[in-house]
Amino acid sequence: MAVHRLLLVVAACSSGSPGPIANHSDRADPVAPTRDELIELVKPHAGHSLAAASARGCPAEETLGVWVARLIEYGSPKQDGSVHRLTATCGARATTMNAPPPTREDAETYWSCSLDAYASDPAGESPWSCGLIVRVRKADRSLDLRSLGCPGTC
Repeated sequence: MAVHRLLLVVAACSSGSPGPIANHSDRADPVAPTRDELIELVKPHAGHSLAAASARGCPAEETLGVWVARLIEYGSPKQDGSVHRLTATCGARATTMNAPPPTREDAETYWSCSLDAYASDPAGESPWSCGLIVRVRKADRSLDLRSLGCPGTC
């Protein structure tokens, strides 16, 4: 009986069609976090130091909570007519920081999410933006704090 199960497993694994390979990705949530959900996922880690992510643009002396609060402030509409936006995207790979393409395992396991604050004067001139990049595990929506990056300048 055990030999038959082993043969079945070997046959299934060698069938040539790739199946889910990482972190039980068949149980992964198929819907990526929205902007507000991403902010909520960060909140429990507000006290996390950004020192380890300083090589990826994060301010070493700040915490994740302080940085995200700054992004929210900079991206929130103002009464002076200037343009401010706070957006988020989650996909297979980071859209900034020149990240290499993800491995198949990473693409099945994580969303690469970014939270971006954009501002410019009323005419759309002198634009600037800054943000946060973090991987979110699809199976349980946990943050990979080792993946933090802070593109742009605030």
